[in-house]
Amino acid sequence: MKITRLSRVFIILFCCTSVGEASPNPPVGAAQSGIVVPDDLRHAEPVVRTLEAGGLVVQSVQQSTLEASFGGQNAAFITTDKGVVQIVVLPGAMDAEQLTITYTKWNGNGHHFYITGSTVRKPVDMYGSQFPYFTLHHNWFIRTLQPELDGIIKRILGQSQR
Repeated sequence: MKITRLSRVFIILFCCTSVGEASPNPPVGAAQSGIVVPDDLRHAEPVVRTLEAGGLVVQSVQQSTLEASFGGQNAAFITTDKGVVQIVVLPGAMDAEQLTITYTKWNGNGHHFYITGSTVRKPVDMYGSQFPYFTLHHNWFIRTLQPELDGIIKRILGQSQR
């Protein structure tokens, strides 16, 4: 009797393992999920999947300091094969497109960006020595430091032909 039960368990385990190993590749045309997005950064998942669908390889998704700049809004620091993308996901469907970004020179060779809008509790001041590139898409505020990556993102979002 013990041998019979043990045999059944072995057969069940063997069959389950075989079924799982029989199809290691997803069917052609099946959507492939990319990097796993941490639970506390689920707000960034649509951005991550959009970047992946556009051909970028997303390597990591982490917390971003932009969250504090935008009054606690959902933000993420996304590392791709082409560089870093920082995003803020604003609450309203078109909130990012309502922002105004004003540029001025700062401290000789520095850059100052002043960001205002109805969804920003208090104006955001960004200072730095590197020139950032911004993309506003629906409720996504996107910042990169590489012009090539900015162009790729704008192409993915349909904001550029190149």
